[in-house]
Amino acid sequence: AEAEDVRVNFEVSKACEAELHHYCASVKPEGALGCLELHLGGSDFGAPCATAVRATMRLALQDYRLHPQVKAACEPTLPRVCPTVPPGEGAVLRCLLDGEGSGNLTDKACARAIRQAARSAFVSYTPRHAITDLCDDDIGRLCAAPDAARRAAALRGAPGPLEESSLDLNGDSELVGAELWPCLSHKAHAEPTSFRSSACASLVERLSLDPKVSLEEAEERAKELSETLSKSSRKQRALLKKVRAAKAETSASRSEGDAERDRALAEMRAVQSEIGVKTTELSALREKLAYAEAMREEAERLQAEAQARLSSGVVINRGVA
Repeated sequence: AEAEDVRVNFEVSKACEAELHHYCASVKPEGALGCLELHLGGSDFGAPCATAVRATMRLALQDYRLHPQVKAACEPTLPRVCPTVPPGEGAVLRCLLDGEGSGNLTDKACARAIRQAARSAFVSYTPRHAITDLCDDDIGRLCAAPDAARRAAALRGAPGPLEESSLDLNGDSELVGAELWPCLSHKAHAEPTSFRSSACASLVERLSLDPKVSLEEAEERAKELSETLSKSSRKQRALLKKVRAAKAETSASRSEGDAERDRALAEMRAVQSEIGVKTTELSALREKLAYAEAMREEAERLQAEAQARLSSGVVINRGVA
């Protein structure tokens, strides 16, 4: 578990001592890297820590055995979902992701872990990676580097439709995950037929919030779902009491009691089904919300980095990407 456990990952533990204390003090060591990754865009997140975290995550995304969350959650299901896929070069992760998309991967913990791994791959996006390579062509076509005018507007903080094109927020002529994601997620939700790879469009849609839905609206929906689940759980408990009461009926009124029990059982099954659907929806929404917030924080960090350089008079010019 070296990739995830900061106790044995010397580079991360050394570079991220302050960040671990600030962001992840209450997180178990084996989950600390995931916590750090979630807060990469934080205002107090240092560059050495960010570099160490990204390098470690890139390594983990090459082999599921180096990704403890995926390894722990998915190893039991591998013989069924990916029986002939060799480890290494992200092949098992890609296979699991395909299974998650097709519905063949039914283990919820594994599905959640592989979605998080895919989100990590887009945060630290590099071409020709086994998880995200299905999107390489569409990223190049649909979310190409901005022209000089758009880059200048981004550096000035000028308002504009981020979703229409990627923005080189820090002005280094290189596009990273947080700069590409607004464009890619917008296209997947609004123009999925513009993708040459339908698998890429489907993957991005599953991982992202619909850009037409604000974070505030999504948070309100999550609150509504939580309240609905609470009401359904109370109703389920009341129905369970009714079933037990019907079972306790005397033999003289057993026929009536059986009918009442059957009605209550049928209603309880319907409530249980509703709870399952709403729980799945709420879990997916919370995942997408956390990712959207992390990407937004990272984008803000990149833009602040560029503005700080402009204020200091330092300009990076590597040519237009």
